[in-house]
Amino acid sequence: MNGTRRTLGTYLADRRKARGLSQDDLAAELRVTRTVVSAWENDRRRPRADHLEALGRVFGDGEELAAWSTYHDGEQPPLFEAPVPVATLMRRAADGLIDHLSEDPATDGGPGYGWRHDVDDATRPVSALSTAYGLKAVMLGGGSDWRLDLPRARALLRRLELGDGGWSAMTISPLARPEATAVVLSALHKVGEDAGYVAERLELLIETLDRRARGAEAARPYVLISALIELAQLDLDAATSARLVDNLVDLSLVDGAARSWPVVVKTSGLGPSNPSTTHTAAAVCALTAWARRLDDDRLRAVARSGRTWLEHNADLDLEDEEIRSERADGGEESHQVRHFTPAWIVRALAETGCDPHGGVVSRALRATNSYYMPDSSLWRWPRSGGLYPVWMTYHAVAALRSWAGSHEIS
Repeated sequence: MNGTRRTLGTYLADRRKARGLSQDDLAAELRVTRTVVSAWENDRRRPRADHLEALGRVFGDGEELAAWSTYHDGEQPPLFEAPVPVATLMRRAADGLIDHLSEDPATDGGPGYGWRHDVDDATRPVSALSTAYGLKAVMLGGGSDWRLDLPRARALLRRLELGDGGWSAMTISPLARPEATAVVLSALHKVGEDAGYVAERLELLIETLDRRARGAEAARPYVLISALIELAQLDLDAATSARLVDNLVDLSLVDGAARSWPVVVKTSGLGPSNPSTTHTAAAVCALTAWARRLDDDRLRAVARSGRTWLEHNADLDLEDEEIRSERADGGEESHQVRHFTPAWIVRALAETGCDPHGGVVSRALRATNSYYMPDSSLWRWPRSGGLYPVWMTYHAVAALRSWAGSHEIS
């Protein structure tokens, strides 16, 4: 894609990796801390002029780095050379995903038609969750695309359903996850799956959510938030909807006019629960969707209170979360969930009516697009070895869609 310029942080990270240096190595070379290097690479702080000179000596590209010193402190070079319509950027992302559509074997060893977890990792099989995210991103970014064989995609997702119902969050796992199942069901709904099939699986999903609400996972908002965002697009009765949404409201932390949501809601005696930017932003998205669907002013007010917290406390750093689950055989399974925090912030603030060019929204949008790679038209997770998880591009496209209207990115 033409017209995209990388941020200073992305440039520094790429140059460091090209030299085979860790953040600790570079920090020692420059006599700063690893935290400072991390802040530079994530565009949270800018190197001083003397640090830019030192970086130029280490990387052997002093001339290019010197150009960055012409920008004032706290100012970023424009991400795009010229204004780019959001619809164009979303269409390019859809095209980028279609370019990586794979027919290699799927997780069950059978024929594939979908996406791997990381699109450029040929060692990974096609998976149900990544295929669901890919379908949702393409449909959101480009509409119904003639290059997609929707019957084959639906057949793959149905074939990868686990024996007891539901879909796994991991590439290979015998354990169905409610948040993964919700994503797959909403994707199937979007691409024209039989309504009876979706409704039957929806019943199983609700049973799972209710069961987990009575167990240890009641204290982990991520599962409920993720499921509720997808369920807002499905045919769920009003009573069940109200019960699940009220559960989410009850998991919030209240501080005056502001509400937030933690990674884990701690029980009494285990210390205070710490607010999380990602979980608060995602909760605001879920509540806004359900406020629209149920036409509920109370939920709108709760969503706005979450927006208030974000406007004063949002942290643009990416977040990680470890999910542990008990298997039927009594064993335990864990997997790492990565959260694209800036994209969630953009989506939450845009959907609750913030000024699309306001301070927090603008910074979050720039942070979201700092992970965009023009050569692939996809978003890249910086801590995964330069790979491209499908879910990340989906969340970026969803954020752009919420922010869009007739706006351009410049």
